[in-house]
Amino acid sequence: MKRRKDGRKDRRSGKRRSKSCGGHGHAVLVFEPEPGGILYISFRDQNTGREVRRSLGHRDWKRAVRQAEELSAQFLLGVSPKTETLGRAWQDYLTERSVDKNADSQQHDRRTARAMLNFFGEATPIDRINRESIDRYMRFRGGRLARKSCDRPVEA
Repeated sequence: MKRRKDGRKDRRSGKRRSKSCGGHGHAVLVFEPEPGGILYISFRDQNTGREVRRSLGHRDWKRAVRQAEELSAQFLLGVSPKTETLGRAWQDYLTERSVDKNADSQQHDRRTARAMLNFFGEATPIDRINRESIDRYMRFRGGRLARKSCDRPVEA
């Protein structure tokens, strides 16, 4: 592994790191998609069996391994990580982000939240919303808007 001018190891020139923590049924993988990049964890959702990947938002390898070991221990004890729902995400957004906007933008955010929650449901896990469901939502919204505008005759 190469060294930088300051003497530290240069992770960018090395291989991508990965480490598995825990055993069968409670394994958590720590990995970096790019050498020296942000670290991620990967595990199987115990309810759906799907792979879940989450960014840890940092590059500290020891801290990432410690987080993976803690998560693996939670799985072993039968505690699953909280699944973020669409309702909870919108609630957090409206109380933390939208309050800094002007009144019209806040009202727009509330309308958008209401429309999305009516379509998807508040209890829908965010990781279940994929490109196909977003396309269905957009067609639904476009269909409603298109019918309103098609009622008017076209003028020459």
